[in-house]
Amino acid sequence: MKKLMVAVVVLALASTASAQFISLGLGGGGTLEPMGSEVMAGVVINDNFTMVGGRVSLGAFESVTVFVDAGMADPDMGDSELFASVAGQFALPFGEDLPVDLAARAGFGFVEDLDASAAFVLGMASLPLEQVEGLELYGGAGVTIP
Repeated sequence: MKKLMVAVVVLALASTASAQFISLGLGGGGTLEPMGSEVMAGVVINDNFTMVGGRVSLGAFESVTVFVDAGMADPDMGDSELFASVAGQFALPFGEDLPVDLAARAGFGFVEDLDASAAFVLGMASLPLEQVEGLELYGGAGVTIP
């Protein structure tokens, strides 16, 4: 249990890079089960933008989820601009024998009036924690294409 607590603290304090440049962070897992629909709010603070917004996600099929994000981006701690992004996630079916859920996510986002837009592709793994209902650890790698 101590090792788990240390791992959670280290992961929470770690500085991360985001392959989702103009989008809210990961939410939900990489499971094959249909998600249904979900609404969430988020805040992203990074070197390029501070973003505050919301996400609507819809489990379109058994292993496909569609996400739409919208909100305000503040690139210079002054004028805020509208941002929006759309993404899709495909839960990979070959992870059934693994202790983690695997998924691939791709999307596109833009910030109004800043000529800033980017596409992103990433792979992710999520591990539901048996000790805490509804809590998952995430890891992944991806690329942003400006």
